[in-house]
Amino acid sequence: MGEKKQTTQLIWGLLLILAGVGVFFRFHSLASEMETFAGQPATAVFIRICFYIMAILLIGGGIRKVRGYYKKE
Repeated sequence: MGEKKQTTQLIWGLLLILAGVGVFFRFHSLASEMETFAGQPATAVFIRICFYIMAILLIGGGIRKVRGYYKKE
């Protein structure tokens, strides 16, 4: 049971990293389109900062999970 749980944690960490990278690149490609529906420039900057922080947190959490998996071995 312990081995399966550790493998699941590794897969979860890798998925978190991929999700963070996906948010980063997808938002980067939609940044110009986002400014049209955001309205005011301050709102667009706030939305951009929030998405980049979310991507950084996802990547950081995934790295933490993967590092934790390899430290246990």
